[in-house]
Amino acid sequence: MQMRWCCLVLLGLAMFAASPDARGGQVPSASSADREAAATIVQELDAAWNARDAARFSAVFAPEGDFQFPVEGIALHGRDEIRRHYARQFPTFPPDLRHQTTIGETEAVVPGVVAVDFDVDILGTDPKTGKTHTPLIHYRGFGLGMRTDSGWRIRLARVYPVVK
Repeated sequence: MQMRWCCLVLLGLAMFAASPDARGGQVPSASSADREAAATIVQELDAAWNARDAARFSAVFAPEGDFQFPVEGIALHGRDEIRRHYARQFPTFPPDLRHQTTIGETEAVVPGVVAVDFDVDILGTDPKTGKTHTPLIHYRGFGLGMRTDSGWRIRLARVYPVVK
């Protein structure tokens, strides 16, 4: 009987500790500064992809960052692996492709960590005018950004193709 009570108390404590209200308040919503930080990361990511700069692209990730395309079987762990992967991939991409990310919902998980929904379009461009065409590939994703000593970085990104 005493063992059953002990297990129930431990289960109750675990549920309490895991709840958003465990500290007596709501999880804070993302501030405008958090949303701006996420937008800045995304702008840098797009610019680095469009410049085909693997070092710059991987620098937006935390050193232990994860970047995954589960449907395609790609799982990159750590900034160095992300850099190596894109150093091999970027030279194979046609020069007229552009990467465009749109941020959706942004929510603070805890102070210094934000969850972000996003969409990515890989666009073809007209080499003569530079105008973009209808997206060739559309992805939807989820990511976690975290504040580090060197600024905001992507800790986790999961990207899934959307079939139209």
